[in-house]
Amino acid sequence: DIDLYKQLMSLKHDYENKNKIETMELSFSVTQDVLGSKSSYDLIPNGQNILVNHKNRHKYINILADYKLNKSMYKQSLAFLSGMSKVINLDYLRIFDATELSKLLSGDTNTENNWINSWKDLRENTHYSGGFHNMHRCVKWFWEILNNDLTVEDNQKFLMFVTSCTRSPLLGFKSLNPKFSIMCTGGDTTNLPTSQTCMNLLKLPNYPTKDLLKEKLLKSIRSNAGFDLS
Repeated sequence: DIDLYKQLMSLKHDYENKNKIETMELSFSVTQDVLGSKSSYDLIPNGQNILVNHKNRHKYINILADYKLNKSMYKQSLAFLSGMSKVINLDYLRIFDATELSKLLSGDTNTENNWINSWKDLRENTHYSGGFHNMHRCVKWFWEILNNDLTVEDNQKFLMFVTSCTRSPLLGFKSLNPKFSIMCTGGDTTNLPTSQTCMNLLKLPNYPTKDLLKEKLLKSIRSNAGFDLS
């Protein structure tokens, strides 16, 4: 939670305006939202009635961080480990540090410099259907847009849109199962591109111009619609 981190760091390094903290009216409690039902949780006994001030702010930061990183997800973590232990011996995972394990589970984190290599890899491992092929004009425009016209954030959103993950597979797109596919859905250019993330499938109308393709593609991937646009 980047916003929470920034807020806590601001609170920690606030040396000049000691009265500012009191005006925030923070207490040693947090509000929990579980399936739409909100409740208050005391970080310490009677925490709702103990306000955060300049003297106890470090204690508040440490306790809140412990709650967010450990206690709030303790039951979920146990359930996750219990399920994973039925698939793989957990001792095998102890050889990885946190960064390596994250990469193993979620794929590699792309940077601005390696997105072009990622799209080259993706193109080499893409299947086409519905009349599309690698040299089709609409397909050529599509790859040009991915290589030249998307921001880093848009690149991540595109991957999320078609694969449900913002990261490239650890072993490259050749390991993606099923293979990434682009299917032509016909000539109704009023429709937006859609996807079936469980099949890694992008369904693309046969747009007449590159500009229209770019406009429609960006609208789809920026909608954050998920399965609503499948």
